[in-house]
Amino acid sequence: MVDFACSLKKAIDHGSIDVVMTTDASLLGWGASKGQTSVGRQWSEEDIVYSWLRKREEDSIILIQN
Repeated sequence: MVDFACSLKKAIDHGSIDVVMTTDASLLGWGASKGQTSVGRQWSEEDIVYSWLRKREEDSIILIQN
């Protein structure tokens, strides 16, 4: 069965790449770049509080669904 499934795989072709963008985030901040342009900053206190509240909300939803 595995051999049959492997024979069905088909490469996905999205054409040529026009734009390359990279992003990254950590506990300290976030950043993104495209070509020679980049942006990023440290998380503000407001960002941290919002993130904490949102995580608690997501945890509550998961607990209710289980």
